[in-house]
Amino acid sequence: MATRSRIPAALLAAGAIIFATACSTDADSNAQDSSAPTTAPTAEVGPTTSEPDSSTSTSQDADATQTGPSDTGELLAVDAITAAEDLEPGGTVVSVDYERDQLAWEVEILTESGEGIELLVDAQTGEELGRMPTNLDEEQMAAPSVSAQDAANTALEAKPGTITSLELEREAGIIIWQLDITADDGSEWELDIDSETGEVLSTEQD
Repeated sequence: MATRSRIPAALLAAGAIIFATACSTDADSNAQDSSAPTTAPTAEVGPTTSEPDSSTSTSQDADATQTGPSDTGELLAVDAITAAEDLEPGGTVVSVDYERDQLAWEVEILTESGEGIELLVDAQTGEELGRMPTNLDEEQMAAPSVSAQDAANTALEAKPGTITSLELEREAGIIIWQLDITADDGSEWELDIDSETGEVLSTEQD
């Protein structure tokens, strides 16, 4: 009778071991499944590196808003004078004015035949955009001893900056070159230069 009672106990013990092992395996599997998602988000970091550099686009936008004869790639007054003289050989430049709304220089010339013409010169390329006859003032009907180019260079030596206009005028009985200059610090100046001697007669801030 004692032998019969030991066999079921042994079987029960073996069953308990098998059941415990199975539970342990399931627990490990569940633990692995619950930890797996924690590594997935690291794969989402990549796309953030493809965003555009906002600082670069801001700089380009700022450059695009700049206008004026002093900007990179645009002709200065002295360049516009040279371009106009090339477009009308033998002519004498008597007036130069920057037209900001057209990004062009308006240049008046006394032609070799004694007539007045107005040239529109592209401020980017120096190309002729158009021309038309114009009536010149009395003081513009005779070529001055000091050319527009020389007057511009003299003015810039006296007041470094950007010339926005230059023209022959008569003041106090003499013919002068009158120039408007935007100085390097942004201030506005008017200079008068004797058209016969090249002397700077006055320098006034507007």
